[in-house]
Amino acid sequence: MTGHPDTISFVLDDVIVSVDFQEDDGLKPSTSVLNYLRSLDGHKGVKEGCGEGDCGALFWQK
Repeated sequence: MTGHPDTISFVLDDVIVSVDFQEDDGLKPSTSVLNYLRSLDGHKGVKEGCGEGDCGALFWQK
């Protein structure tokens, strides 16, 4: 397999969510989970962890 897949799936609020980076112009594979969640209605209060990535709460990459 070459390259990276264009879709990532995860559980959010007990629902499986799939994000396709080819179809959604507003998202890039480098978009942080924090920024993604803050872009959703009802998730504006999501807070950043340590802000450095050492704790693993800053973001994950595709």
